[in-house]
Amino acid sequence: MATTETHEDLAAGALRYLAEPAFRADPHDFLDRLRATDPVHRTAVGVWLVTRHADALAVLRDDVAWSRRRAAEKHVVVDDPLAREIFTSRMLFNDKPQHTRMRRLVAAAFTPAGVRRWQEEFTRIAAELLDEVEPRGAMDAVAEFGYPFAERIICFMLGVPLEDHTLWERWAQQMVEPPAGGDMAAFKEVATTATLEFTDYVKNLVGKRRGHEGDDLLSRLMAAEEEGSRLSENELVAMTFELILAGHETTSNAISNGMWLLLRHPDQLARLRQAPEAISGAVEEILRYESPAPMALSRVATTDVDLGGTVVPEGESVLVLLAAANRDPAVFDDPHRFDVFRTDNEQIGFGTGGHYCLGAALARIELNIVFPALLARLPGLRLVETGEPRWKAHQFFRTLESLAVAW
Repeated sequence: MATTETHEDLAAGALRYLAEPAFRADPHDFLDRLRATDPVHRTAVGVWLVTRHADALAVLRDDVAWSRRRAAEKHVVVDDPLAREIFTSRMLFNDKPQHTRMRRLVAAAFTPAGVRRWQEEFTRIAAELLDEVEPRGAMDAVAEFGYPFAERIICFMLGVPLEDHTLWERWAQQMVEPPAGGDMAAFKEVATTATLEFTDYVKNLVGKRRGHEGDDLLSRLMAAEEEGSRLSENELVAMTFELILAGHETTSNAISNGMWLLLRHPDQLARLRQAPEAISGAVEEILRYESPAPMALSRVATTDVDLGGTVVPEGESVLVLLAAANRDPAVFDDPHRFDVFRTDNEQIGFGTGGHYCLGAALARIELNIVFPALLARLPGLRLVETGEPRWKAHQFFRTLESLAVAW
């Protein structure tokens, strides 16, 4: 445990990490001290922060001792019965056996082989965007490339109009699980309204698609069946929301964060240009160094659990800080060095265990298309602004406000 001399500072820092976006913008000095001194730390609001890589694996790989369902029920406060059912029907909000059943129904669409059928279209979308921005000589890489690429991909995959992405962005922002210690009352009304609006939207799509199914992802989800089991209508709504959120937000973040990292490390970028076959390793390093989701969704202990020598009592919540685990010096040599040629990169930016990111293979294919395309088409790519980046005030995503680049 932390010493008396450091405990108050760590406790204050932990609360700031949960509540202050400005503090989370540059958290690694604090996370290093917390990992070294009190790696399984109970905050003043009763939420435990897990910072070591080994402890992170222990939580994420044990779906019995650590429940997502109980965490969902603890934090989701929508009152409307339908809105609550949609929230609690999400795959990420369930434990075995319900989670396993839902994941099996949709998993085939997200294997590496399953997503490769879209690779040609992803390449076309990247080229189309570059055709649009290249003549300008400059862009905001977040607003004009990262987000549009992810938006066009998910619209293509689901077979829906591109202009609908503005609706999704608003709903996703309003429906994401609120932070521990956050203003639950303020969250309640907007989350309920957004959930009901999104439900109507998806059910309308399903109604139009039924009987006219194609090869798009929504059609595949509607048709998914295993041992006589299918997704219920509400499960289909919940699954569509998860795909939109994960497929849009995390991918666009990884693109923008990766561009920022490569341009801030010109020596690494130069080496990568000389060895483009190393792009897959560079993608893993980007996911490690600036995890697009710096913390996993919370879990609740189903019994008293010994975690790395600290007992977390039954019923209490834990947050696995992926950003801290991905820079654990016990696992990563010189963890604060960005190295696109890093070997044995055991990053957990996509989580691990039963709730390992369903879209991980999809995201990797997208990123392995985007970065080579950018480097090939924009050889003079450079940062316009210097200094520290501006990060959005988001609890669960690592998102740049903007990224001004030119070529």
